[in-house]
Amino acid sequence: MSLDLAKRAVAAGFQCYIDQISGSMMDNMLGKSVLVLSDISPGNVRVTEDGKKLAILDRAFYQHITVKDRLFLMAVLKTPNAEKLATTVASYLREEGQAPDDLDTATSRLTEVLKARLENGPDESLISFITVDAYTAGFTFPLRLQLIARGMAAWRQMALQAGFSSLQEARSFQG
Repeated sequence: MSLDLAKRAVAAGFQCYIDQISGSMMDNMLGKSVLVLSDISPGNVRVTEDGKKLAILDRAFYQHITVKDRLFLMAVLKTPNAEKLATTVASYLREEGQAPDDLDTATSRLTEVLKARLENGPDESLISFITVDAYTAGFTFPLRLQLIARGMAAWRQMALQAGFSSLQEARSFQG
């Protein structure tokens, strides 16, 4: 597969994944939860021989995510400020009943970690903080969001293999 074809496939696939997570405006207005594929991996994604379609091979694992989950994830993808992002995380997890006892200290620790992570762009920090950084700061995310983060990590891996420097670059690719 040519590098240009690989870039187009990854960019289109990642945009579909983001669209799936964000849901339609109507779904959000009606308060519907959506199913999101949570077993994305490079081995499960193929481009057809003509290069016109992206095929997902293993579609066995889906997660229900609510409107609140989707709005939270989209806010994370659009929040370049570490302090605001840490506050968003703390607020979401407090509402989920999963905030640590010392919320202020955990939020401060997360802010410091996120300052370094945000140098690479919000998409990559989403992967990092849900899977590692938030946990080390004292936060625990619901499993459904940990699996979504795992999917984001897989898209990041595929983007790097296709020659992108980041998911942000893949998302803005117009090839």
